[in-house]
Amino acid sequence: MNRIILILLVTFSICSCNNADDDIVFTAKQKKAYYDAIEGVYQGKYGVATIADEHLTWINDVEVCVGGSSEPMILLYDVPFNSLADLIGNDTELGKLFEKMPPRDVACRYTFSKVKGNEISLNLSPTSFAFNANYDGKTHLINIDLGCSTYQLFPITDNRETIKMLFCKHILEFSVIAIKVDGILLFPDLKHSLLDIEFKNNEADSNTIKHVR
Repeated sequence: MNRIILILLVTFSICSCNNADDDIVFTAKQKKAYYDAIEGVYQGKYGVATIADEHLTWINDVEVCVGGSSEPMILLYDVPFNSLADLIGNDTELGKLFEKMPPRDVACRYTFSKVKGNEISLNLSPTSFAFNANYDGKTHLINIDLGCSTYQLFPITDNRETIKMLFCKHILEFSVIAIKVDGILLFPDLKHSLLDIEFKNNEADSNTIKHVR
């Protein structure tokens, strides 16, 4: 009998703790602290994936800008899209075009939200861009859709240095989820890893917020 009572008490205690965690409120003031904490220009490196090589090729000394007043965004500078030539096919006209493609800047919106208990998630929104390209004697509209890692957990805290440190420990991942030429999807069910972003440390120049070129 005593054993049954003990089990019931333990079960009740666990349920009570979980309910208490669910009641924790993520206030607007706390949310602003998270946005402010990670704002700045970071030094890091890109890990570029290709079809031919399973290992990442790392590009050092890249800049990633985080922040913005109206719409917080992560801005990636000089993303090497020429690695997609392997995916498309180096022997095709489109593949050759991508092989010579200069680096491009990419912008991605992000939000913070409470997911459960005392945990906060950083959510990166999918992004896309389009450009015109001439090959096969015609001008074609190329669309590239990117998917981003969308689930990174933080504790609820007022310590901005802790928030920044945890943000810098994450590796942001971007994948190509669609390539379209004149509205026609090239690869159904595509999910090709494009690059990983690794930050050098938790130092950021918060006074220099740049814009996508």
